[in-house]
Amino acid sequence: METLQRHGRQSEFLGAFVRAIRDIDFKAADLDGFGENWPVDYAEIAPWFSKAERYMGVASTAQNRPSNPDGEYLPPMPWRCIDYIIQKGAEKIGVPYLPDRCAQLTVAHNGHPPCHYCGNCTRGCDVGSFFSPTWFTIPEAEATKNLTLLTNALVRSVIVDETGMAKGVAYVDRKSKREIEVYARVVVLAASCVETAHIMLNSKSRHCRRHCKFKWTAGP
Repeated sequence: METLQRHGRQSEFLGAFVRAIRDIDFKAADLDGFGENWPVDYAEIAPWFSKAERYMGVASTAQNRPSNPDGEYLPPMPWRCIDYIIQKGAEKIGVPYLPDRCAQLTVAHNGHPPCHYCGNCTRGCDVGSFFSPTWFTIPEAEATKNLTLLTNALVRSVIVDETGMAKGVAYVDRKSKREIEVYARVVVLAASCVETAHIMLNSKSRHCRRHCKFKWTAGP
């Protein structure tokens, strides 16, 4: 599996698909018979989904599907000829063909221009018309003057205190090859699914040997 190690990671190149976690996903243990349910449910998280959608700008339509909960959307992406052909075929077998949810701008939003359909999305948007840290979150964080952005820093593991609470991270400087530790009140892992799991598995210590139960939140 190929992963991208850079600021923004795969969010610079993915299709910007945005789907809310369903209510059933929060209660998977009840259905599967093992594991644990989330300590929150969809109703509690829904306002935060909406806040994220308003910030990013998500193009779609309200569809009343429990499998993909509705949110707050910009106008959907216009369909291509192939979409209409597929829709006709889907209608014949009773399958709905609907616009997906994508964080790609169809109108100007939050200081960013709408998509001009150049077709170069998989190499990163040149004008910031789909959501990515490079165009959205990093510039806003830099404007606060409270951001320190470290480059050529590859996180190796999370550092925990005597109680098992995360207190920082250890990273390797790619130029000097030195391992450096930095400390914080809150640690957020947002390294995508593969690298987040990689860092968590690397974070074994005498407080966390075989089965780790960190007291911190790992982002996607």
